[in-house]
Amino acid sequence: MYIPKSKYKPPKYTSGNKFTKPDGTYYVGWYVETFRGEYLSGKVPSNSSLILINEGEVEGSIPTSYNFSTDIIIPTEKNYKDGYFYRYYIQDRRSRAVIEATENKYKYFLKQNYTQEVKVKWVLQGPAENINKGLYIYFGAASKNEEAIKEAEITIKGISSLIKSYSEFVK
Repeated sequence: MYIPKSKYKPPKYTSGNKFTKPDGTYYVGWYVETFRGEYLSGKVPSNSSLILINEGEVEGSIPTSYNFSTDIIIPTEKNYKDGYFYRYYIQDRRSRAVIEATENKYKYFLKQNYTQEVKVKWVLQGPAENINKGLYIYFGAASKNEEAIKEAEITIKGISSLIKSYSEFVK
C-alpha cells in the first residue's frame, strides 16, 4: 500500500500502552497516523503495516494479549467513595464460556462478533442486607446486586455462576 507523505503524520513511537494489534496483543514500536485517522505500524505505510486499534493511554501493567480468561477485579477507593463500580462480563458464543474482565478487555471484545458482553453496576455501599422498617423494606446492596445479575442473566446465561456472594466487596 502506498500513501503519499502528505497523507500521513510523521512517525511516532509507542512503548506498548496505546495500541493493540488485530490479534489483541499490545503493540510496541513505530506507527503513523493517516489522513483518515487510522493508525498503521511502521515508520512508513507499507503492505506489511498492521492496522492498530487505539486503546488510549492504558495505565498500569500491560498484558501481552487478551486471553479469554477471568481477570481478578478489585474495587478502588474511588469506587467505594462513589458507592458502586462496574463489573464487565463476556461470553464466548461458540463455547458458551463466561468470564469477568477488565474494562479494557471488555472494550476489546465488544468489537468481536463471536462474543456477547454485559456491563453490571455493582453496589458497594452497605448495608449489605435488607432492612425492615414497619411495612417498608429498604433493599440492601446484596439484593440490588442480585437484581443486577438477574437482569444480566437475560443477556448472558450462566453469569450468576461466577458470583461468589452478592455482598462481595460491600463495606
